[in-house]
Amino acid sequence: MRDFLLSQLFFILSIGAHILWCRLRRKATLQLYSFGVIAGIGLLIYTYITLGMFYRLEYVFDQGIWKTSLWVSSVVIYILMIPTYVIIYFNTLVQSPSKTILVLIKRHGRLSVDDLAKSITDEKFVMTRMKDLLDYGYAKEERGLYALTAKGVLLAKGLKLYEMIFARPMGG
Repeated sequence: MRDFLLSQLFFILSIGAHILWCRLRRKATLQLYSFGVIAGIGLLIYTYITLGMFYRLEYVFDQGIWKTSLWVSSVVIYILMIPTYVIIYFNTLVQSPSKTILVLIKRHGRLSVDDLAKSITDEKFVMTRMKDLLDYGYAKEERGLYALTAKGVLLAKGLKLYEMIFARPMGG
């Protein structure tokens, strides 16, 4: 239990460090690489501390995997928490129709369907998403026309793969 709690503490500290990093940088881009580095450093420190304080490497290997299964589990859980945080972090930065509706209703208190329809336009969402694709290097613009970069083609192939795996078209 100690190992699990320590790994979660180090993960929370990694999130805190990432939030601080994002606030200090104040760039309008995703800071996923920086979080990967911060989370990796947190995992290395956690591993160093726990192996140094609670275990000896010789002991770990002499006793076999069953004696260290809780420690290994805590490391695996830490690693699995990384994409979970990335999903939440990414979704806070993406402008979706649902998020826009929530923000509009919160700002005005109450809104009718007609008021919502006036505030939300397809062009606004298309241009917001297109700007994101351009900013993150998935697309490029040449003389008013958009094309995918190599990175964008790779993303599109990945999305197509998900579509095939789940046997349903992707939503939007």
